[in-house]
Amino acid sequence: MIFRLDHAIHDNGQYEDFDAEQRPTKHAGGLTYDIPDFPYQDYLPDIMEFDGHLERLSRTDYPRTNPTLPLMSPRMLQVCLSAGAFPYEAHPTVIHGHGSDVIDSYSFVNVHLTTWTTALDLDRTLVAQRDPAARRMARRYIAIPARQLDEGENLDLEAIEVLRLGVPEADLPGLFRMEQLYGLFCSERTKQACEEAGLRGVTFTPVPVPLGQGARPYLQGFRLVSAEDVPRD
Repeated sequence: MIFRLDHAIHDNGQYEDFDAEQRPTKHAGGLTYDIPDFPYQDYLPDIMEFDGHLERLSRTDYPRTNPTLPLMSPRMLQVCLSAGAFPYEAHPTVIHGHGSDVIDSYSFVNVHLTTWTTALDLDRTLVAQRDPAARRMARRYIAIPARQLDEGENLDLEAIEVLRLGVPEADLPGLFRMEQLYGLFCSERTKQACEEAGLRGVTFTPVPVPLGQGARPYLQGFRLVSAEDVPRD
């Protein structure tokens, strides 16, 4: 099983309540370190600056930022690397609090993964798609292999019915990104390492998303296909 790394929502439950917000720069808009083969260093300053809640930041290893960035503590980075090496660039930050208080550039880093990971078996991964044969307003869905999606169309995390990997899970890096699915992902091995290390502020969303979690886009949360119904190799 694989998991998407997500930021923990604070006790007040407000999604807009960020731990830190990036200070504007000339090219800041839309540059979020989530494309492995993009030369971010050509467009962003050597050290990125943020305004943040320093007390709250002292209690997390994976801050929620605006814009959303892969900002993490060096400890979290090392724990993830211990679960499986991956190529990356670490971009330092400075976070300003009220007055003259700052968090220095060694407390959090933007972790830019520099390669895509080919992990999905697109022929055996099934996704829900609105039935093209149904009437226009009918909410009827079918499950199709991910390979049949239009070229360049990303998979919707919520629409994945059955996920199959094209590589052994033991061969996955500690953190990885996939071209077909948006987000930062890890295996069970990395999740366990993070939990054993007591890392704070990070949650792990299983893929496929379990029933009763997320916002299932069809059939009031019922799956069209169960993993048990799909033949294994």
